[in-house]
Amino acid sequence: MAGFAEVTVPESTYILHTSSYNEESRLAVFFATYHAKHTGDGGPVPPTNKETDSHYVYALAMDADDKIEKMVKIWNAPWAMKELAWL
Repeated sequence: MAGFAEVTVPESTYILHTSSYNEESRLAVFFATYHAKHTGDGGPVPPTNKETDSHYVYALAMDADDKIEKMVKIWNAPWAMKELAWL
């Protein structure tokens, strides 16, 4: 997937809706919407010119040194792939 954002969906963006950090549990959460249009080469099919606007959440668990210990992405990837006409 090298070059995905630069080549396959070169105008992709995201909007960060909210973020939070719980000091007690050392958990950071980010909720955003990913916007992309498949206009370039490098995808699983030739450019479709289809778009996706899909929500996702990142949950990051931090260790005692404030380094990321674990990261989970919650995203309905098949939904986005269908919108891009990849499935």
